[in-house]
Amino acid sequence: MNIPSTVQTIGSYAFYENTSLTSVVIPEGVSIINTYTFFGNTSLTHVVLPSTLTVINGAAFDGCAALTSIVIPESVHTIKNLAFRGCGLTSITLPAGLSLIDVGVFQNCESLTSIVIPDGVTAISNDAFRGTTTLASVSIPLSVTTIGTYAFNGSGLYTVDLSEAVTSIGHLAFYRCHNLTSINVHPDNSVYQSLDGILYNKAMTELLIGPTGKAGVVVIPEGVTIIKSYAFAWNDVIEAVHFPDSLISIESYGFYMAASLSMIDFGNGLETIGNLAFSDNTSLTTLVFPDSLIQIGDWAFQKNPALANVTFNQGLTIIGRYAFYKSSGLSHITIPDSVTLIDAYSFQYCGLSSLTMISSTPPTLGTNALHSFAVGFIIYVPGESLVLYQSTGRWTGYASRMQGY
Repeated sequence: MNIPSTVQTIGSYAFYENTSLTSVVIPEGVSIINTYTFFGNTSLTHVVLPSTLTVINGAAFDGCAALTSIVIPESVHTIKNLAFRGCGLTSITLPAGLSLIDVGVFQNCESLTSIVIPDGVTAISNDAFRGTTTLASVSIPLSVTTIGTYAFNGSGLYTVDLSEAVTSIGHLAFYRCHNLTSINVHPDNSVYQSLDGILYNKAMTELLIGPTGKAGVVVIPEGVTIIKSYAFAWNDVIEAVHFPDSLISIESYGFYMAASLSMIDFGNGLETIGNLAFSDNTSLTTLVFPDSLIQIGDWAFQKNPALANVTFNQGLTIIGRYAFYKSSGLSHITIPDSVTLIDAYSFQYCGLSSLTMISSTPPTLGTNALHSFAVGFIIYVPGESLVLYQSTGRWTGYASRMQGY
């Protein structure tokens, strides 16, 4: 379709969900393509844009799945959010006047293999390249200072090189990039540092991102005190991790769904394990917690079906809700006398055959904390405290299964 040369403005929704349109030539004189103009044009394969065009507004070509290529004129200085989301684009060169890659502009462009980002772009916004599963590489120019939340989440990137100018990386910017093995940072960057392809803060006290494709054994250097949330989440090729004695905290989702992780050396300084930190890991068989550990968070080790041996440390005080929920390989555990709370559902569906309590004072037991145990389940408690356990709180529900030692 050739739009008449007398047309100066094309309104929003003008060709919204026109599934029959295959080709369009927009005449010279048109300066703006408005929001949703060609939204959902699933048969559109050919578009010619005029040299007078300056703005492509939000969702203008959203969902044009058959559109595999488009030439954006150098006159364009603004491409708004979701403009090409879900398009079939295989490659694209952005105009030199562009300063911002807006929210979700190329999100779910699953055929995109190449993109040229011009010098002058200062920010890659949230979701900009999220779900670009075949985008194997991208050159981030020196002008970029900000990379937004989910910016490259789920992309096909193998490596990422960050210049000294990048000062802000949003939450989950490079997560679920299963090809990604290395994030490299220019040594003059004042905010970030990389070592062995892993991203840290400049002071090397916080581990920020472990690439999802980082395989084998990971040794985290001394000096790191925090593993940030989602650091190694969805990494299904990491097999072992050694934490330094300086490590104090593993935040939530730190190693969530790390399916191949079979060995953890916790070091000697760890105090807290966050919610869901090691949830849904199918290869862990043994855990030995350090004497420094104080709290195991909610769902921290839920659904670890291969987990058969857990050694809890003296000094541990809290075992969080659902902490070992459905970790069905556990048959016996011993709870040290430092524990004051075994929270709700913490060992539900573990199929425990026995539990040994060291404390003479019953800790608080949450709702269904020991629910769905094995046939013949026995709770061993100090002999002098047998009656106390049998008459305290939710422990009373297990009174007939208690034996003194």
